[in-house]
Amino acid sequence: MEKVANNGITPTTANSSVRTREYLTGAEIERLMAAARKSSRYGHRDATLILIGYRHGLRASELCDLQWSQVELTTGRLHVRRAKNGSPSVHPMQGDEIRALRRLQREQGCPRTSLCPSGRGR
Repeated sequence: MEKVANNGITPTTANSSVRTREYLTGAEIERLMAAARKSSRYGHRDATLILIGYRHGLRASELCDLQWSQVELTTGRLHVRRAKNGSPSVHPMQGDEIRALRRLQREQGCPRTSLCPSGRGR
């Protein structure tokens, strides 16, 4: 069966012939995080969210909606609320994630509900 793109046009090349994989490697994520740390106003926050998103397989919307109430730093657990009718779950966090989140919490200063507040002081 031939795949048809959303616009109704049949693609000329299959993704598998252009890319051999549909995911990033750990080394690629490290480079992405390093770039975020250097070139972003909120470098540590952005690098932390890249790490969390990668490790826990979060969609962009799930990452942006992540609340501090979903993070248990003392027990190292992340409560994930899935979009698109996915099942909520609890994920264990690794040490580097916990340290990055603790630093982010300290840097944000005042209590916030969202891990990813807008740049407008929310």
